[in-house]
Amino acid sequence: MFSLRSLTRAGVVVAVSLGAAAGLVGPASAADSTVAKPTVTRPADQWVWSGQTAHYQVSAKSTGTTTYSWEYSADGGTKWQPLAGKTTAAITLKAATVRDGWKVRPKVTNAGGSTYGHSALLRVHSTTSDPFAVSPDASAGALTSGWFWTVVQTGHSSTAVSAYVYVHKVDATARVSDLRAAFRDASGAGTATTITKYAAIDSRTLILKFRATPSKAALQSATGDTWKLRDSVTGEYEYLATK
Repeated sequence: MFSLRSLTRAGVVVAVSLGAAAGLVGPASAADSTVAKPTVTRPADQWVWSGQTAHYQVSAKSTGTTTYSWEYSADGGTKWQPLAGKTTAAITLKAATVRDGWKVRPKVTNAGGSTYGHSALLRVHSTTSDPFAVSPDASAGALTSGWFWTVVQTGHSSTAVSAYVYVHKVDATARVSDLRAAFRDASGAGTATTITKYAAIDSRTLILKFRATPSKAALQSATGDTWKLRDSVTGEYEYLATK
């Protein structure tokens, strides 16, 4: 992006996989072979701010009594869990950074069996009250319209704080010179931040170094530190916090 479209939980890089528009058919038990299984439309991906509500809806072509249920996956679709109480064609989910990267899919059932629809994504923008969490030795990912981010490492020295950020251009026209970073310590004091090219992996992939020099008191602990990553062209941004 630099539409910063959300950083994941600490240590996790979310890989985005968009499916085709057709439904996926799951196994059915005690199905009536004279009744066709439902066909289901694909719900739309949702991009929302933390604290807002994501809306998912499907339409089903089905005969007879039809029921709905929904599931989510927090690991890219390997393991699915039921969404309790979600038993209609349209549902809502409260957005939070810990849910960023979720996949959500419907299950529609009639006498002929069950059909699982293709999954839709939940992408969550962070806020100051709900930043993405990182630790000094952990990584976090962010998907943007122009960039893919991975925070390789954050840390403190006796004079400065720094973050080494792996960036890959999704959009060939994205420019490093448009990127901005700001640092705020646990007391809320802000510090100007510089961005330098630390290493070039190829024409689209770089490691950048963000560096700030806060007060001596702020250098005593990384807990509560917040980095704000921003695109100066689009104005989009995300927050990372050391917890």
